[in-house]
Amino acid sequence: MDYFFYPAFGYFRPNSVKSNHYGSLNVAGGELVIDNGVPFCGLITLDMNSIVNFDLKDEAYNKMLISHLVSDDFFDVANHPTATFRVSSSKRVQDESAGEPNVLVKGALYLTGTTKSLCLSMEIVSQADGSIKLRSSFDIDRTQW
Repeated sequence: MDYFFYPAFGYFRPNSVKSNHYGSLNVAGGELVIDNGVPFCGLITLDMNSIVNFDLKDEAYNKMLISHLVSDDFFDVANHPTATFRVSSSKRVQDESAGEPNVLVKGALYLTGTTKSLCLSMEIVSQADGSIKLRSSFDIDRTQW
């Protein structure tokens, strides 16, 4: 069965020696093909212009962080307004628990003009209306992109 993505948001938590911030990034669109309850293939597109920070309450510092994240020193959003994750394979997690990741998804993340392999633990939950909800938390080393 094919599922299409509609605007939603995901959290980011960049880690460094100096800081740890969290916020959101909108899902711009995409499509997943689900086979036997796991993603068989698909593409998720992220809107890099939608970065929002939640932890910095001082408006000036918050604005400064967002400016840095979208600059060419970090995500270079002017030249790379979207990022994509292309699913290549996945498998169900054995002995899954409710509220915990139930699928391991392998794919490629295209970010700032570079593609790298990435493996995600993801929770996929079927909804009463026939849609699905996805949740995944993962770390990336932005210097690899």
